[in-house]
Amino acid sequence: MLRFITIRMILFVSVLAGCNSNLAVFLPPASAPIRIESAANLITDETYTLSWTKAPGVKKYDVAIARDEECTDIVFEKRNLTTNSLELDALNDGDYYMCVYAQAAIRSPAVNNGVLLTIDRTQPSVRVPMDIKVATGSFRPEIDVQDTTEFTVSWSQVAGDGKVTFDNANTQWPQVSADKNGVYKLIAKITDQAGHTVDQEFQFYWEGSGAGLGFTALARNGVAIDGFVSSAESSNTAPLWVLAATGYTSALYTQALSDPSGSVSCDAAQSYTSANILSAPDISVDGKFAICVKLTDASAKVIYGKSELITRKTTGPQITSFAKANVASDGIISAVEIASTLPLWTFTQTGADVIAFSPALSDSGSSLLCDASKTYTHTALPLATDITIDDTYAACVKLTDSLGNITYGKSDSVVRAANGPSFVSLTGANAASDSFINDSEKNSS
Repeated sequence: MLRFITIRMILFVSVLAGCNSNLAVFLPPASAPIRIESAANLITDETYTLSWTKAPGVKKYDVAIARDEECTDIVFEKRNLTTNSLELDALNDGDYYMCVYAQAAIRSPAVNNGVLLTIDRTQPSVRVPMDIKVATGSFRPEIDVQDTTEFTVSWSQVAGDGKVTFDNANTQWPQVSADKNGVYKLIAKITDQAGHTVDQEFQFYWEGSGAGLGFTALARNGVAIDGFVSSAESSNTAPLWVLAATGYTSALYTQALSDPSGSVSCDAAQSYTSANILSAPDISVDGKFAICVKLTDASAKVIYGKSELITRKTTGPQITSFAKANVASDGIISAVEIASTLPLWTFTQTGADVIAFSPALSDSGSSLLCDASKTYTHTALPLATDITIDDTYAACVKLTDSLGNITYGKSDSVVRAANGPSFVSLTGANAASDSFINDSEKNSS
């Protein structure tokens, strides 16, 4: 019997040795292939979930987010995931690629690795010239649009003495003309693929034909084109208004005139002392203002005109209270209070349109400074469960009003003291170092 088996093995080896082709051995894959479920993703939410199909027998997955399709330039990586999905909220706007790998006998990639992720959570960035354009003939408006995804632009007229004509109102740079002299206001509606929209105002003065002495407008201009001058704009030296007039040889302006009710009259009673239109630094207090202009032609004829109103508002939102509350109302977070899900502070303010908080930050020695260097990403106040280490803490807040004026503030300090005193030792010393006090040691002090 042994001889028969030996002969069979020798014959089998001989057959293999006699083959001219190579011997190929195929190992079965570790598992069925996995597939990233979305062929493409346009992500617009703050938090989003990426998913892939499950592979039988696979308990762990690795995920990489990269800047290249091969996933070599990795910007985010998560290993040993036990589910077939991943929730993300940390990536900035832009284009990324996703790769998934199943961990089994071998590390198996998804069959469609390199899926494109386009993240677009913000509005398009739009820029137009600060000065009103003066046009004597048809022109194309200067407008720059930047966005992560493709966008469309739609133009429309919202104000003006005549009719504006566009050669194509659905392009970024249409040919524009008007049929009457005067100031016109247009709106360019920019819409990106994520559905974000921006309505950008564009103003121009049309003087396509000559005219006699006439005043059309002192229109808001530069940083005041929206009708306001904020703290960040108060040092800008561009003119706050632009003159639209015809037939004049001389133009003189007043200083800024306080006009809270819009009742200022522009006539010979005003003082016209400036050859230049005012800029933001020429106004030093908050309030509503206008200027007047005196126009003179070659025959010494004089007419007067009044500007549009602007509002200077450089004072930011005001913090009313940022006080300790709930389990931190006594300034201490003890061991029995660390699981509380109530805010550690209460906050009240006036004048803010956007309120953003920092996490609870170390304030050891009252050293925390709340300013632009901190990160303000939370819309809710920190909780006791957000703090895991004993220390002194405070929170920062950033308040922003509709003009972009910003105020920073700091909360009361609170102390997390969840770990009580620790017993180390209590041992005999001096006369009792041997654990006994004898007669000669009894008076030891």
